[in-house]
Amino acid sequence: MLHSYSRRQSVIPLSSAESEFYALSAVALEGRLFAGILEFFGFIAKSYALTDSSAAKGISQREGVGKGPTSGHPRPLAAGRG
Repeated sequence: MLHSYSRRQSVIPLSSAESEFYALSAVALEGRLFAGILEFFGFIAKSYALTDSSAAKGISQREGVGKGPTSGHPRPLAAGRG
């Protein structure tokens, strides 16, 4: 291991899968940034983001925005009664 540190997440995830996905995204971004810096100085660099979370892998491999409303009509937002 070259370096290790921890930090707080800037968002509040609604599930552990979402939390793992945010962590995976952050690691991928930092890895790509570091690879870009090395490439700027003439090194050949590749970055990989690995995880043991199957949920984070599943979220990261999705395409599109997900499943929409099933009836074809948007669901009304919950509003205060009054």
